Amino acid sequence: MGTICYAWLKTSKSMRKQALPPWVFPLALLALTTLTYGPLLNQLGLYWDDWVFAWTRSQLGLQGLRDLFEGTRPIRGWVEAALTPLLGISPLRWQAYALLMRGLSAVCFWWFLRQLWPERRVEAFFAASVAVVFPVFTQQPQAMTYHYFWTFQGFLFLSFGLMVRSLRTAGKPIWWMYALALGLSAMQLASMEYLLGQEILRPFMLWLVLSRQTPALKERLKRTILYEIPFVLVLAGYLYWRFFLYSHSIYSPMLLHEASANPITTLTGLLSVMFNNIDIVLIQGWLQIFQLPGADQLGVSLTWVYVLVFLGILVGWAALFHMADDGTASPMPWAWVWGGLGGMLVAGLPFLIAGLSLRTVFPDNRFSLPFIPLVGMFMAGILHLIPGRPRQFLIASLLLAFAAGFQIQTADVYRDQFKADKYFFWQLAWRAPGLEPGTAVLSQDDKTFLFDDDEALTIPLNWIYAPDHKTRQFPYQYQFISIRLEKTLETMLANPQASQAIVVRYAAPSCLHVLDPVYDRWLLSLPHAQDVSLASALGLPLIPADTLRALPLSNTSLILPEAPQLRMPPLLGAEPEHKWCYTYQKADLARQQGDWETVARLGDQAFAVPMLPDDPYEYLPFIEAYARLGRVKDARLLTRQVAADMPLLKPALCAAWERVGQQEAVPAETVAALKSELGICPVP
Repeated sequence: MGTICYAWLKTSKSMRKQALPPWVFPLALLALTTLTYGPLLNQLGLYWDDWVFAWTRSQLGLQGLRDLFEGTRPIRGWVEAALTPLLGISPLRWQAYALLMRGLSAVCFWWFLRQLWPERRVEAFFAASVAVVFPVFTQQPQAMTYHYFWTFQGFLFLSFGLMVRSLRTAGKPIWWMYALALGLSAMQLASMEYLLGQEILRPFMLWLVLSRQTPALKERLKRTILYEIPFVLVLAGYLYWRFFLYSHSIYSPMLLHEASANPITTLTGLLSVMFNNIDIVLIQGWLQIFQLPGADQLGVSLTWVYVLVFLGILVGWAALFHMADDGTASPMPWAWVWGGLGGMLVAGLPFLIAGLSLRTVFPDNRFSLPFIPLVGMFMAGILHLIPGRPRQFLIASLLLAFAAGFQIQTADVYRDQFKADKYFFWQLAWRAPGLEPGTAVLSQDDKTFLFDDDEALTIPLNWIYAPDHKTRQFPYQYQFISIRLEKTLETMLANPQASQAIVVRYAAPSCLHVLDPVYDRWLLSLPHAQDVSLASALGLPLIPADTLRALPLSNTSLILPEAPQLRMPPLLGAEPEHKWCYTYQKADLARQQGDWETVARLGDQAFAVPMLPDDPYEYLPFIEAYARLGRVKDARLLTRQVAADMPLLKPALCAAWERVGQQEAVPAETVAALKSELGICPVP
């Protein structure tokens, strides 16, 4: 395929830039955005801070939105309030809006580059295309969170472009354009701190545009300073407000405090971080795009979508590059290379000041956002190192196609995660029809929730169990054991009887497990969460060591079996079909109440279908129910089956038979025979 494309581009003489009007390229950028992020648009949901924004819109209204951002970005509250009547809390509407804003941001970037370098048609289009598919940032599905960035990124590019356009002629500047550029600069600075590093690059743009009109260096420097002064004053005003007047922000200038204490160490560390950031956005992030999916990963339908999008971008963008090229020789645009590289050194300045580190994984890859246009410029310049324009176009198109395919794979992971999130909360609602106010749900952060933290999960938890709650003092909390309780776990364990928490474990395809100190103390553990994730993937019933330590805190009496029917938030979708996990949750709830007849009846109904678990651990309530009701044959058969399939559960099986023996539900000789057969029987 690559050979055919290359030969076609090399020999074709008929397609030239004159064949395409200028408006084709903005439409192509919007099409690229749709091809990259649109295939799964209607199947994506809420993630991370999206939950906070959606709940605030629904429960606290427009004033609640403004209050939400008072401590971080006060202007955002007004923007969100203005959009809410149009978009509501519909995930699909927000996904479509965020997609549109990202596409328009890329168009604004393209337009700015065309103002600064009118002759660089191919480079401007390629750089803007890179901005669309940039693979380090993979959080586009978090639509409610990031639409705001794309909006004000577009405003910044408009400001740059208007400034350049106002000064591009040799005569008198177009002052209304210049004034509008100044106003947009002030607006985007006040809106968020992400783009501070890009704003610092403005004088270099002025220098470039004035170089064509003012060859004399002294005069050019004078004019550059003159036109930059208003923007410097706006920037200085923002910095003064941000660091001295506005003291409510949750982000503090950690770098400034460190520099005042040890400037040399801070400077060397700063340089190291800057170059590491460049390595991430230019090398590490792009290496991941070559991970091709299999049909078993995406499914047949999405695999076909992936293939068609890949081929469409490969062929289409190669053709567009060829038609944008005027066929004349052009030296390598070193300003793009050095400007992009130098800009990357300062792009991450806001995060360096706050002591935040860029990584390629969620959530820290959000710090790559200000690098996006600079990477596009740099790559467009480097493209000229490749000999031959057809070869350049083919390689550029391949990179874009692979990067777009990678984003489709990422969206598929987001889709599956939202399904898992919804199923988790439905299972929790089945298992716990009600919860005492003040209850905390504790779990291990074991990569079960890929795109959520415990603060985000607190939102749907309260939306379910306190649907009419209208303040930020939530009656229920979701907490990751390793993060929130690391320093307080020992204190809490000193008095577990006073615990106001339940401990849960969720590792699909297993059902949600509400752990109970009585029934689960004999489960085996692994020291590291990542080991447990691997064990879960292999179907091994192991839990993290931190979860086992927290097990005594699980107070299942906080679960209210007879609570009124829950009003599930519509964002969690329709109730899933009542399959095995529904049966297990209701059986586990009945076991909590000592209702062994109900446990056995549910087991009989499920096994008659047959409806069987993915995790043998989930047989335990039914084994104990059958044994306690004198159905020794059924209990013994299930025990032997579980012990053979999953020997790791033998301690838990033995503990169950110990409890049965203490109740005299089964003859002592039968219990002794089972214990001997299992071979390992801890004493409770």
